[in-house]
Amino acid sequence: MPYCSDCGEWCCYGEKIYFSTAERARLGFAEHKSRDDGSCQFLVNGLCSIYESRPLECRIFPFDFEEVDGQLDWIIWEQCPASPAVEVESSLDYLEREVIPKYGERYIWDYLEYSDALGPSKYDDMEFRIIRPVKIHNI
Repeated sequence: MPYCSDCGEWCCYGEKIYFSTAERARLGFAEHKSRDDGSCQFLVNGLCSIYESRPLECRIFPFDFEEVDGQLDWIIWEQCPASPAVEVESSLDYLEREVIPKYGERYIWDYLEYSDALGPSKYDDMEFRIIRPVKIHNI
């Protein structure tokens, strides 16, 4: 997304990232791991070494999904340094039209299930804003 400052910071530290079985096979690894300093194993000199093949979670950040009573909502993580510069509606329209259809709705639900199964997260105490329901097109 054009608003990312490539800071190699906030979103690249402290969490396991969801990769589908197909993504792991294509990239040649069994499990996403963080380094001793908490950084993503694919973060090299502050940049993503798999940028073109990065998973959905990384592509949509600082947006994310929140499920409430079976409905998917878009949220935005307020701690991301780029959040104030984000053009929310145009960004979400782009994600819904160009990005989400490449992954599919099942991938989103698998990602949410994976995230829930991890247990406590750095995100648990961080502020986010619910924006609106996710519009899933052409899946």
